[in-house]
Amino acid sequence: MKAGESARSNAPAAKLVPHRWERITGAVEDPYAWLIDRDDPDTVPYLEAENAYTADWFSDHNDLLDEIFVEIKSRVQETDTAAPVRKDDWFYVSSTAE
Repeated sequence: MKAGESARSNAPAAKLVPHRWERITGAVEDPYAWLIDRDDPDTVPYLEAENAYTADWFSDHNDLLDEIFVEIKSRVQETDTAAPVRKDDWFYVSSTAE
């Protein structure tokens, strides 16, 4: 059995509820639109099940995750501010903070 295989077999499945968004570009079917409603009694339990599934799957890969995180962090300046860039009447700037 491969790492994480048992967890994958227990993956939570979201219910499908027919929903149609009417957009200017045309109608779009979205059976997962119910997840927007925090008051739906199924929303929070489903998201908790997804989080538990994800944590279980990633638990087999913690060493790799730590290694990747250290690699990315070594290549990123943690506190940085980009020079402002003008677009039309606005200036845009991005920044990161440690």
